[in-house]
Amino acid sequence: TISADRNLFGKLLIAAKCREIHLKDVLCYELSTVPYALAHSDGSLRKNAKSVLMEELEKECPPAEHLPADVLPTAHIVDGMALVQMLKTANCRTFGDLATKYLEVVCAPLKRRTCTRIDVVFDRYDHPLSIK
Repeated sequence: TISADRNLFGKLLIAAKCREIHLKDVLCYELSTVPYALAHSDGSLRKNAKSVLMEELEKECPPAEHLPADVLPTAHIVDGMALVQMLKTANCRTFGDLATKYLEVVCAPLKRRTCTRIDVVFDRYDHPLSIK
């Protein structure tokens, strides 16, 4: 709000005078507890359609026609929950069969000679810093 901004600016002026801080340096940063582009003033996240974000990102960085040839050592990152949703039971009859299927899918990038590392990442809902 305007009154909150006025109070904050007043405090900044007092601090700048007492501590020899240049306001130009301070005012180059957003003066809020949360970035307003991502969250409301109460800290709750803004809800946006992911497709809108993708359109904006593609305006700034159009997708490449072809990926460059792998010549350097690379890492492969797997979205663990997407993998679980994609495979489900994978028509497996036992847990051993299912584990073998997951291992085949996760390790497939290692067949490329430049892939030196694979990380499987899962989202967590019980973690306070989770974006979920």
